[in-house]
Amino acid sequence: MTPMNQYLQALSVRNYENSFAQVNQLIRSHLQQFAFSSINSLLGRTLSLAPDDLTERVVIKRQGGYCFEHNKLMYILLQLLGYDVRPVIARVMVNGRNDNPRSHRLTVLRWQQKTFLVDVGFGVLTPAVAIELDNTAIQSAFGRQYRVEVRDGEYLVWQVAPEQVCLYQVSLARFYEQDCEVAHFYSHRHDKAAFVNNLVVSRITAEQRWLLRNDSFTHFELQQGQWQQHQQAIRSVDHLHCLLSNQLQVNISLADSQLLFQRFVNNFASANSQSATSIGRCLKSDLNL
Repeated sequence: MTPMNQYLQALSVRNYENSFAQVNQLIRSHLQQFAFSSINSLLGRTLSLAPDDLTERVVIKRQGGYCFEHNKLMYILLQLLGYDVRPVIARVMVNGRNDNPRSHRLTVLRWQQKTFLVDVGFGVLTPAVAIELDNTAIQSAFGRQYRVEVRDGEYLVWQVAPEQVCLYQVSLARFYEQDCEVAHFYSHRHDKAAFVNNLVVSRITAEQRWLLRNDSFTHFELQQGQWQQHQQAIRSVDHLHCLLSNQLQVNISLADSQLLFQRFVNNFASANSQSATSIGRCLKSDLNL
């Protein structure tokens, strides 16, 4: 069985007739099946983008991955199924900075004279639907709303509900796999890259989203059209391992969970505690308490 056949089997794809509905079904199935994860980056593992290696890590071993892994898998699959697709690299805008490097891989899809973005690798904020770029009206999916703004010849993709945040800035310039390899190397090797310094794991279904970030875990659930969220601190190695294995469905050893807990969960919890203590002392000093 070829790697893409294994991928299709994991996505439970039975109807191979090309349609826009099928694209959205592939997106939803991928997000539900495979976790977004920075674990392999944090553990210093080699992350080849060769199709066989991607399938081995993400599909067969269920280790999760990030945008350069997930979106390349989806790009290859859509291409093999006969869709008109090409890769692009976007500038992440979640933190509001305009000088962030272009470090997020997506797929541009042309369908019936329209241009869409397909994304299965933006963590807990990933849209669970293809976004039409030349449509400035609100686009809705599963209790979340999106809009596209055109600025200086590029596209800003916003999530406007349940909370407003600019996801990324997209150029339709031509990008090649070599461009993706360079950005991929920065994103999982550079000492200031986000996924080299933070434990981030998430998974998405139509009505639930789960996010583990360093020392906290948040469960988002769609109830009667409104997103509710519940957050908890990660208390122990066993707690971390249980969340990764069950809710996030990442295949990980207990030894790796222990290493991640010691290096990231404990460190962030201690740093947050020290920061809170320092702030408290400053406030007491300012108030002469």
